[in-house]
Amino acid sequence: MHIGIDGTPAINEVRAIRRYAWNLLAELAKLDSEHTFSLLYLGRKPGASMPPVDNPRFSSICTGIPGRLLKLSWRLTSFPGADFLLKRSCDLFHFPGGSTYIPVKSGKIITTMHGFLCQFAPEKMENARVSHAQRILERTVRKTDHFITVSEANKRELNELWGVPLERITAIPLGVGEEFREYKDIAEHEFQTRRQYGLGEKDFLLFVGALEPHKNIHGIIRAYSLLEPALKKKYNLALVGAHTKYTPEYEEMARKLGVADNLAFVDYIQPGSSDLAYIYNLTHLLVFPTFYEGWASPPLEAMKCGTPALVSDIPSLRESTGGIASYCNPESTENIATKITEILQNKVLYDKLKQDGLTTSAQYTWEKCARETLKMYDSLQA
Repeated sequence: MHIGIDGTPAINEVRAIRRYAWNLLAELAKLDSEHTFSLLYLGRKPGASMPPVDNPRFSSICTGIPGRLLKLSWRLTSFPGADFLLKRSCDLFHFPGGSTYIPVKSGKIITTMHGFLCQFAPEKMENARVSHAQRILERTVRKTDHFITVSEANKRELNELWGVPLERITAIPLGVGEEFREYKDIAEHEFQTRRQYGLGEKDFLLFVGALEPHKNIHGIIRAYSLLEPALKKKYNLALVGAHTKYTPEYEEMARKLGVADNLAFVDYIQPGSSDLAYIYNLTHLLVFPTFYEGWASPPLEAMKCGTPALVSDIPSLRESTGGIASYCNPESTENIATKITEILQNKVLYDKLKQDGLTTSAQYTWEKCARETLKMYDSLQA
């Protein structure tokens, strides 16, 4: 069987989708399989890194045709399609990035769905982005033969929103990179990590993710401001994520609440870097009270580094943390602050969250994610 995969998200996307595509391709290439694979990279810039794929059954096809020209041509003529770009037809073509944007004329189409924010929390997005995302989802659902969802919660959502039969959906959890672990020599990295990322000398609480409304950054900052003075004196708050147009708004909120000097805004850290793992090792608690997630990697990454996680009490996060994290109401800053206080002041609870987190997070590997994906490919061969 010849399997085509859109590798473009592995080089052009950011955050979770890039991490997923990159690790999926790298791990698939390590597995034994009689299939042949063609990886298509669109818009690759000279010198841009690509997933490490060392397997004679894998071929990589790169094109530097500007995306604007491709989109215009696809809209007018549906050319060039995947078959043309790969110079052969496919039995299956997989879109890991959540959108079936390349015309595919032969074989079954598989799409990985990463969540439905525009359906469940449109008020947390700009109107133009909501409309665009919904158009992409409608097209993707219409053209896809089989879906991968990143959680069972997502699987149910896809079935309920669009009536996609459950037998056409396979839930495959994401993995956690090997760089995320407890570092026994963390003291050797602490000074450089703190200096490089402006983390100061105090202990700190941590958020990792997009600095956007659906991540509840306002709620995190407000909840932090509600902590008793002794806790704010002991712990700062670090927000790790690419700066967005909302960042100045968050900085202004911190100033008005009198906690600006306690906050550190750390820019996006590339996947695969051990620096983020060092930061998880150095922090005392991950605070992740987001409004909606298809799947969330930061809680598992923190747990694998021996750091407890406080997350939203929503289905996808209960699932992705194995039901053993601490859970809060994302709509209530008072509840978030209460939960933070409880974890920081109750050593028995803290130690239990840490140990349970280490045990649960060890179950999620990129190898397992790739094996389940290959198994799904095989099931569609008949």
